[in-house]
Amino acid sequence: MFYLLFLFKLVFLFLFFWKGKLINLSKRYEREVNACQRSVLKLITEKDGSPASPMVLCVCEIHVVPQTSVPANDLVKHILVVTDGWYAIRARIDHHLDELVTSGKIRVGMKLRICNAELAGLEEACSPLELPASALLQLCFNGTRRAAWDAKMGRCPSSTRRPVALGQIRAGGGQVSYIDVVVLRQFPQEVEERCPDGHWVVRSFDEEMDLQRRLAVSDDLSKV
Repeated sequence: MFYLLFLFKLVFLFLFFWKGKLINLSKRYEREVNACQRSVLKLITEKDGSPASPMVLCVCEIHVVPQTSVPANDLVKHILVVTDGWYAIRARIDHHLDELVTSGKIRVGMKLRICNAELAGLEEACSPLELPASALLQLCFNGTRRAAWDAKMGRCPSSTRRPVALGQIRAGGGQVSYIDVVVLRQFPQEVEERCPDGHWVVRSFDEEMDLQRRLAVSDDLSKV
């Protein structure tokens, strides 16, 4: 009797699992084909969306790069595979992000808020299911931050961008997506002029305009 109940439970779970899979696939086809609601990675690989736009992706795989296939001066030791929940693509990271992967601060299952990414190795538009091995999404440290565990994956509105603190910016870490600063002091406009003897003369904007007027008057008088 126990084995019959166990077998019945396995059959029920098998049928329920595949039924749910078929329902999900039909809903996905309805949204992607009929409703034209493509995912962010599909828009990027098909050249209909910019990879620099803000988006949330999840790290689904981390691969170690063989040392024989990279240059000796290349400090990057890992390649990520990121997904938007629909499709996946390999992602190349800079050495700052590679340090976070090595220390375990970036791991499988973590969501990343990405901005200013670049698509490399893909000249023509292509389906995300037919990407060549050379296709990579290049991520930079200054444009990548950890996202909340419940953050919705996919494209993010520009209004959801979070400012990056100046202390969190790394040299060589790529472009910075957003900085929020406060103007503490405003200096007047100045003009620098290098004299024939080599030294520099600094004047305010008003002094420079006054000097230009006097030079113009002297030129006019010399022509008379």
